[in-house]
Amino acid sequence: MSNPASHPWWTDAVRRRVGLISRGEATKRGVPHLTRPKYAAELDELDRFWTWLEWFETPLGTRGPRPKGIWRSVPAWAWKVQGEYETKHPRPKPPPSSPPPKPKPQPETEGAHPDRWVGLGFVATAANASPTLYATGPIRIVCPQIAFGLNHPDTDPDLESTRRLISGCRAVGLEVAGWAWCADASQADAEGRYHAKVALGLGLLRLVANMEEPYDAHGASGDPRYLAPDVYAQAFRAVTSQVELGLTTTPRWGSSGNGFRAAGATIMPQAFTGEVPSATIPACVEHAEAWGWPRSRIRPLVQCYETNGVRPDAVTYNADAARYGVGVVPYTLEQTHDGEGQEMLRTLAPSITRVPM
Repeated sequence: MSNPASHPWWTDAVRRRVGLISRGEATKRGVPHLTRPKYAAELDELDRFWTWLEWFETPLGTRGPRPKGIWRSVPAWAWKVQGEYETKHPRPKPPPSSPPPKPKPQPETEGAHPDRWVGLGFVATAANASPTLYATGPIRIVCPQIAFGLNHPDTDPDLESTRRLISGCRAVGLEVAGWAWCADASQADAEGRYHAKVALGLGLLRLVANMEEPYDAHGASGDPRYLAPDVYAQAFRAVTSQVELGLTTTPRWGSSGNGFRAAGATIMPQAFTGEVPSATIPACVEHAEAWGWPRSRIRPLVQCYETNGVRPDAVTYNADAARYGVGVVPYTLEQTHDGEGQEMLRTLAPSITRVPM
């Protein structure tokens, strides 16, 4: 059989491979005695899973490069068994990133703390970021991408650039958050848990989930994507209550926000007016409010990169943000390194540093 996972007994075979069930129990569940050459493909896949599991269970601070020959996109059955394995064999807490954060009390996240996002700025590619430049302006928290679905970003597959960025930011007095692309609503539980673990492994205290089309039910409550964000938020909180959770979405996103609100999240709708002229701050704020978000927990992302050679007008962003009483989050910081980009950040400073109502 070309696809070992198509066997009805496959997941139990994997459980047997990592010692979650006994040989006798596996036999009762229909797992045959696996020998070569008849089950060569199945045995190779079991070896691949074990190689991946040993690598994944190694704390991020000491984990080596991703082994050759394992999946780039981890299958759902592997995540299922990994979760069961970790429940039975909890990993030790990862060591803190170096240098460590400045010592200060960090209470558990209980309720909403929208003030913890003041001064946030997104980074799309960690290798291109410049902490020393950001430290001269209104940015207080640098937020690089740390995950794509159930993997690290393609632009930083081993998170080495991200770790260097974290160290560079802390060296100049900046805090660091992370953001993660949510790729598949059908694996919301696994993505929520994985993103929480990556954030903890990097020593981060804030994580923004980026939920766009893959998690957008467009208002259709019968669509499986409608409740997927709730599943994600609950899974994230099942892993940690110590990481502040944020949510960024397209401007007219139509899925449940109940789980994220219950987890204390702030929403950051994307007011990218250069890309979508109707995606203004007023439109984003009013839509989020109509879907149950209090204004104090709405902080739009604003476009700082060029579209057709032109950036959106920072003065208009400021006027709209002041009129609605919301702060803003620039996207992306590495697109502001030129003189015009730096001027845009300086102009946006009152909105970037605005404390929630």
